[in-house]
Amino acid sequence: ARAPQGAPQGLASEPEACPEDLEALSLPAVSEGFDEVRFEWQPQESCEKLLREYRLQCKAAQRVEDIQPSAWSASKLAEWHKALQEWKGKQKEWKQVLEQLSEWKKEGAKDDEVGKEGSERPTDVDPDELDVFGVQDINDIGSGEPLYASFANEDWALLERRFELHLLVHAFRRDLNDPERPMFLERHLAFYYSRYFKKSLDLEQFGCGANGELLG
Repeated sequence: ARAPQGAPQGLASEPEACPEDLEALSLPAVSEGFDEVRFEWQPQESCEKLLREYRLQCKAAQRVEDIQPSAWSASKLAEWHKALQEWKGKQKEWKQVLEQLSEWKKEGAKDDEVGKEGSERPTDVDPDELDVFGVQDINDIGSGEPLYASFANEDWALLERRFELHLLVHAFRRDLNDPERPMFLERHLAFYYSRYFKKSLDLEQFGCGANGELLG
């Protein structure tokens, strides 16, 4: 038996064509009625390795049409939505604090909690100079100011997509529970995104024309 020339060597690329019945792919064996099976071009072990890699590559290229979000992935998504709303609520509260301080300044208030004269911030912490990886509490980097205090709508949108994509790749692996298919192809991203989050992946919202641009 001869291994086909140009057979895929790994799972990084997508095969040009795959058979519908992957389980039917096999090397000839004496048990099938052959008097003798000789591997003249490559050893049997090499042929089996090439066939196994090809099957895995074809399997990874197939879209799992019937996959459904598990209770685990649904619970993680619910936890995320709850945290996101809490963060947005804290950001709103912080903006209200700054607005109140601004009003006190205009009125010439001399309250110790306002800080030194001319300051509109109740903390000496400068978010622009902060090492975000050293922050212990994202909800309070100093005097109640959240790390995300200056987030605009586009920042929240990017954060949300980042989490969704993170959850998607882990949920896919966990829900499918197939060690031979731990990941999916980029061209299937929109399908799985829609299946898990019940909405379309809008690339134009982020000025992207392809999945690779968004993921990059």
